Amino acid sequence: MIPARVELYILALLVITVTTFNLNVASTTIVSMVKEFYMRVPETDELNACHKRVNASTNNGGSLEWSGDVQFLFLTSPYLGYVVVQTLGGYATQRFGTKKVIGCSLLTISACNLVLPIGCKVHYSFAIVLQFVQGFAQGGIWPGLFGIIPYWIPLRERSRFGSCFQGSAIGAMSAQFIARLATPSIGWEYIFVVAAFVGLIMSLGWFLLACNEPELHPRITLDELDYIKKHQQVLPPYRDKIPWGSMVGSLPLWAILFSAFGRAWFGNTIGISGPLYLKAEIGLDDGSIGDFSGAIHFASFLTGLIFAYIADRLLIEDVVGVLANRRLLLGIGKYRANGSIT
Repeated sequence: MIPARVELYILALLVITVTTFNLNVASTTIVSMVKEFYMRVPETDELNACHKRVNASTNNGGSLEWSGDVQFLFLTSPYLGYVVVQTLGGYATQRFGTKKVIGCSLLTISACNLVLPIGCKVHYSFAIVLQFVQGFAQGGIWPGLFGIIPYWIPLRERSRFGSCFQGSAIGAMSAQFIARLATPSIGWEYIFVVAAFVGLIMSLGWFLLACNEPELHPRITLDELDYIKKHQQVLPPYRDKIPWGSMVGSLPLWAILFSAFGRAWFGNTIGISGPLYLKAEIGLDDGSIGDFSGAIHFASFLTGLIFAYIADRLLIEDVVGVLANRRLLLGIGKYRANGSIT
C-alpha cells in the first residue's frame, strides 16, 4: 500500500508539472503562432560588432499579425497576474483550505488555455486578458502547497518532499517537447487544447484524492498517522499585529527576497524570451529550440532530486543543522546558475 505522504507527493508533483506545462505552452509555441517576429541585425560587418534593433523581421509561417510589443505583453501578462495575487492566495488557503484553492486554480488555468486559441484569433487583447487570468490563478498553487506541508510532512522529510517543486522543470520540458513534435503536424492551436485537457483531468484527480489534513485521508494507516502527528510542526494562526517595521529592517528577510527575485528573474527571462531569442538571434529551427530548452529543464529536474536527497541525509545524520543546510544548498544552487549563465 502506498503511504499517504507518497500519494500527496505524487499529487503535488503532478499539479506543479501540469500547471507549468499549461503556462509554458504560450512561450514555446509563440514562434509558430505569429507571422513575423522582430530580430536584431548587425550594425557593421565586423565579427564582434555591437547589435542594434532595427525594423527588420522575418516570416515565421504563423497566422497572427502581432507586433513585437503585443508579443511581449502576451508572454509577460501571466507573471503580472501571478505577482498581484500572492497575498490573496495565502489568505484563500487559510480560509478555504489547500484542496479547494489548488483545485479551483488548476481548473481556471485549464479553462483559460482551452479558449485561448479562440481569443488569439478574435483579438490580442482577449488573449492577453486570458493569460493574465492564468497567472492570477497560478497565484493559488504555490501558497496552497506551502500551506499543506506542515500538516503532512515531518521536518526531516521536507527537503525530499520539496523535490516535488521540480515539477516546474518537468512541465516546462514537456511543453518544449510537445510543441516541438506536435506544432508542425497539427497546428499551434491544438497544443493549447491538449494542455487544457491534461489540466482538467489533473484538477479532477486532485479534487478526488487530495486531503487538507492526514486525519481526513480515507486510506492512511494508523502507524503513518501516528508518525505524522508525532513529528508534525504546525504553528498556531498568527493573530497579533504584523511587525512591518521589524520586517523592513531584517537583513535575513532582504537576503531571501533578493535571492528569490534573482532566481525568478533568471528563470522567467529564459522562459519568456528564450525561444524567440534562439530563433531570431541564433537561427535555430523549432525542433532544435524544443530540444535545447527541454534539455535545460531536464537537467534541472535531475539535479533537484539529487540535492533534495543530499539535504535530507545531512539532516538525518546530524551533519549540519537546518539553517546551515538551507544556506549550503541554496548557495550551491545560486552559484551553479550564475556560472552557467556567464
